Amino acid sequence: MPFAFLDSLSITVKRAADLEAADFNGKSDPYVLVQAKSLSTDAIPSYLKDIAKGWKQKTSVKKKNLNPEWNETKTFYHLDYLDKKNEGIKLLFKVYDWDMLSRDDFIGKAELILHNDKLEHEKVYEETLKLQDVKSGTLYISYKLCRHEQYVLDHEYSYIPLGTNPNLAAQLCVPKDFTMLSSSEVSGSHAAVLANMNTGHVIVVTYCKIGELNWDQVSKNLTEERFREMKKEYSKVEIGEKKDLVPEAHAKNKEITHILEIPLTVEKKGLAMFATMRMVGHSNGVLMIYVYTEPKTGYGSYRKGEDYVKKVSENSTVY
Repeated sequence: MPFAFLDSLSITVKRAADLEAADFNGKSDPYVLVQAKSLSTDAIPSYLKDIAKGWKQKTSVKKKNLNPEWNETKTFYHLDYLDKKNEGIKLLFKVYDWDMLSRDDFIGKAELILHNDKLEHEKVYEETLKLQDVKSGTLYISYKLCRHEQYVLDHEYSYIPLGTNPNLAAQLCVPKDFTMLSSSEVSGSHAAVLANMNTGHVIVVTYCKIGELNWDQVSKNLTEERFREMKKEYSKVEIGEKKDLVPEAHAKNKEITHILEIPLTVEKKGLAMFATMRMVGHSNGVLMIYVYTEPKTGYGSYRKGEDYVKKVSENSTVY
């Protein structure tokens, strides 16, 4: 039988050994890109191809290390979208050497095929994966099939918990037609990818604890970092005018202290998209980053992301 609607898959990237050196110093700055994929090329409609990256998460970067340890867990949801033909799903692990300015260097990959009828819920499976297309390298991972819940708020919006303990991160207020595709937690920071499977619209949410650090400096650094990563992913990135905003008076979240919003237009493989990035500072020392991406349907098409990120950011509960 195929994966069920409420099935989620938690994958823990434990460590790697004997990675290839990609830098002049004889070391690498490795991270792992983890992706859940369909075994059928036609399982996902063409207009949803770009949101397939929603079933993709990456680990943190370990500097100057050929034997890194991560012990980071990435969780993927709604695997039923990937397993329409009851063939199972593929887990793809790609290891890269991170570079500040140039494209990251590939230093190995591994694949794993999973079938739902051969997995027990809540049982932990261990795997040792030999990296392919390189001379050396081994990846150590584990995975577990679980069940998840989505909490309905009202007729238009739902509360979806961010993080394994929702009382320590956030309850996201998102449109009810958006579903969680993946989530990740690294050193107190959380990230999640949500998508509307009917329209191809995507919301990426990041939770960072910054404490009493200077908002202007932190927001500037994180914005520049996010733009660098986007320029690696997209062939074209156009950055619009930055806007400092204030929340609506009726917003549920009364702890917001700063809002920085930036409109963007991005392009990948000939597909042009609108993107809206909103960074929100909270009085409890939390910074939230919301990036809403939507296909640009034609000349004069309307950018919907600004309305959505405003609703989500001003009505989510952030702990």
